[in-house]
Amino acid sequence: MREYRDKGKNKINSPMSLMSRIESFQPGYYGPRGAIVIAETLRKLFIDTKILTKSLTIPQTPMEYLQEVLIPEAAVRLIQEDKDITAEKTREIMLESVRFGEYVHNDENQEM
Repeated sequence: MREYRDKGKNKINSPMSLMSRIESFQPGYYGPRGAIVIAETLRKLFIDTKILTKSLTIPQTPMEYLQEVLIPEAAVRLIQEDKDITAEKTREIMLESVRFGEYVHNDENQEM
């Protein structure tokens, strides 16, 4: 939210800004396939049921909020549960394991 206040919605959603933050949205070692599974689950729980509305996610759309906040946060909680570690250490592991997840859990390499 601080970035939205400081820079404004248009600047935050610019392609260059999104590219600079893309790794922070990735679910670490769960990779693209994990991101899809997490996103589908969260979409069914919050978007399809209309629990997550535009008025709750302003200045983001519900889908932006899901992608930029809920997916990474769900991944943090899953990794934290996997490793039984603090949230701070979990965030480090999540960022450090993005490349691993992209390679091992690439959506193109696996079937559901």
